[in-house]
Amino acid sequence: MVTSAILLVAAAQAGAARAPVQIGAVPSQPATVTPSLSATEYAGGLHVTLTGDPLTASPFTSEQVSTIPFGRWLNGIPFTEREHGSEFSAQLVNCSAYGCIVELDTAGRVLVAHRDIADGIRLDIYDDGWSLSGSAAVSDAGMVAIPMTGPGGQREIWLIRRNGLMHKRIPVQTSGPVLIRWRNEEELFMIHQDRGGMELQRIAIGTEEAASATLMEAYWDVCAGGTAGRLSAGPLGESPDELRGYLSIPVYRRGDAVPGVLELTQSARPMTTGGYSSPVRVRMDCAGRINIVSALGDDVWCLRFGQDGKITNAQKISANLSGDFKSVLVDQHGSFWYLEVEIDQDTRRPMIAHLFRLK
Repeated sequence: MVTSAILLVAAAQAGAARAPVQIGAVPSQPATVTPSLSATEYAGGLHVTLTGDPLTASPFTSEQVSTIPFGRWLNGIPFTEREHGSEFSAQLVNCSAYGCIVELDTAGRVLVAHRDIADGIRLDIYDDGWSLSGSAAVSDAGMVAIPMTGPGGQREIWLIRRNGLMHKRIPVQTSGPVLIRWRNEEELFMIHQDRGGMELQRIAIGTEEAASATLMEAYWDVCAGGTAGRLSAGPLGESPDELRGYLSIPVYRRGDAVPGVLELTQSARPMTTGGYSSPVRVRMDCAGRINIVSALGDDVWCLRFGQDGKITNAQKISANLSGDFKSVLVDQHGSFWYLEVEIDQDTRRPMIAHLFRLK
């Protein structure tokens, strides 16, 4: 019998950009539902132009969700002391309504930051020789999916319940690290690099059956209530190196035969202390809103635009951000997540990381 454990430790006890992905052709499907997006339609497809001033837009509602201790705790962030400070590695890799997966510089455990306190899941206690192989993900209900590699090269996805117990181990056929995305509580997407490029499979939790899917489904099919008319920037929206060089990007609406265009105008490039920022992340949420992270150096802006392209909310993150702009994530519900680090001013040691959500 395979068992697992989860250790909750109160904070008071604590005393790289991804490679660009080429988007393939989107299969043509008859549009049976008129999309609610209010934007200009033209012969070439949908055309959305961003408008409004970020400096006068309403700020988001800010919420501190969780605290994470620094140190040798199971649910802590390890750090190394240096002559003039400390070094540590901690950035968000996946977020949902439940919380976020925090990536650490270790393959032996997974850190889940959620309401009030973070949980540490120790991976090496299940079976000797197993280690993390890719990026884990947490569902809205708190189920954690972890891609693992065994001592013999076998690969599985481990599903861990909120109470820390093993729910299921699903064997998968991949040749390298995978990226997990939850579709809903019954299905998840597994994205991995194969010899022919990016491959995507949809896995049913109950039957453990895997079915091939198009890459865009991992961006369309993460919202309840149907997918007709869903709009997404796809993998390009998560590629900062590419986004920085574009004034407009293709966007894909399910049911359309051709891509549309999203113009990344000056409204998506607020002024910072060093100049104008550039979009580094673009994601459309389940409500059809356009959410953008724009950055220049250490200055990071979170921007939200309505379905008509008009700005509704904007806020600059100027605190002690853990990592850089790549650590600011947007979930499928349109919430922005980031880690802020509290530093001891005398010793310059990190004390506590706070998980914040803007909504």
